[in-house]
Amino acid sequence: MQFLIGIPVERLNELEELHKDYRLYLLSNTNKVMWEGKILEEFKKAGHDMDFYFDGVIPSFEEHCYKPDAAIFLRAAEKFGIKPEETIFFDDSLANVEAAQALGFGGVHVVDNRPFKEFLK
Repeated sequence: MQFLIGIPVERLNELEELHKDYRLYLLSNTNKVMWEGKILEEFKKAGHDMDFYFDGVIPSFEEHCYKPDAAIFLRAAEKFGIKPEETIFFDDSLANVEAAQALGFGGVHVVDNRPFKEFLK
């Protein structure tokens, strides 16, 4: 079995398209080394930096809390003026999606490679 690490360029293209119509924010459970190295590098693969794709980002190491802890969702809502009832949270972890839903966010558990827009239908 082969595990792929990274962000496929197709996903970056999807984020670019979504960002034309929606405000996008990123909550990332990560550490400083990964954030400043591999993660920032991955977002540059299509020629843009992370700010091109997102209106705001919260790396967990800066907030000292991690998904699925409610605190990180509440901090994002406060910091960016997000209304949970008007927000959809996408994640590949069911526990994280359920935590967001418990706070009033919409939630999508991403388990395959379907385009993000298909989840919005």
